Amino acid sequence: MAYFDQYNVKFSDDRKTLVRCPKGLKGGYVIPDGVTEIDDRAFECCNGLTSVFIPDSVTHIGYDPFRKCKNLTSINVSKDNLCYFSIDGVLFEGGIASARDEDEKVLLQYPCGKQGAYTIPDGVTEIGSCAFEECIGLTSIDIPDSVTGIGFSAFSNCSELKSITIPDSVIYIGNMAFYECSNLRSITIPDGITYIGDCTFSSCLRLESVSIPNSVTSIGFMAFMFCDNLTSIVIPNGVTHIRDMAFNRCNNLESVTLPESIISIEETAFWSCECLYKIIVPAGQEERFCQMDGLKAHARMIRRTAEERRLQSGL
Repeated sequence: MAYFDQYNVKFSDDRKTLVRCPKGLKGGYVIPDGVTEIDDRAFECCNGLTSVFIPDSVTHIGYDPFRKCKNLTSINVSKDNLCYFSIDGVLFEGGIASARDEDEKVLLQYPCGKQGAYTIPDGVTEIGSCAFEECIGLTSIDIPDSVTGIGFSAFSNCSELKSITIPDSVIYIGNMAFYECSNLRSITIPDGITYIGDCTFSSCLRLESVSIPNSVTSIGFMAFMFCDNLTSIVIPNGVTHIRDMAFNRCNNLESVTLPESIISIEETAFWSCECLYKIIVPAGQEERFCQMDGLKAHARMIRRTAEERRLQSGL
């Protein structure tokens, strides 16, 4: 059995779990006192919702609860809540009763309807999964050096996000973190990141430059797929594996430089890069690279590039 309130919001029979908010709900909504849990995606696609108030009784908020609430501008939490808090309408997790460590403060949800630039408060340690997903009004973000992790799909589909500086304190970036940030022009990946995850920068159509640090050892599946404005990429020494479709359909990619540390490049890593004409590998190692699954189709290009470089150097 379930209980429905006057707004047709669905709760569990004991009224302790908010299960689902109807998509037609408009304006602000105050979650009733006594509710302890908000289900996964409980408010998904409530496009008329503009604000939410969370009482002190709530001790658990499920996964991505406010997904695609495109007009939501404010999420406020009771000051007496011991697990969650809000600052300027942005939802955070952290407190003496939180399931997280005492010094952890996680940005859980930035309302999709907010506009312009945003500065994450100092002291926040993590940007949670889907925290800024589909925040199409977000133009820039300032991340403090207290942040150590960026979660899965944290900034995906932030179509107006043009610039972002990731501090060196960040040691983890989740899969799809910047997926379809179609106006992002450049990115510097901080030293300390060891893995560029699956689809992390996929479909960043205007991405023109990316700086990869020596700490990275692996580039994931579809990591830079459909980055149409990327014209060259230098893979640093330290990277050992490049997975399938990592640079697939980077339609203007012309030049790739690969380091000695590479052990494997999977078969479709550079598929459909129609403008690719130069692959630079360490001198004397052309045949080793030509045998890698992802470079067999480019063997002639590798040998030609090596020969051109030898002629240019006079050797």
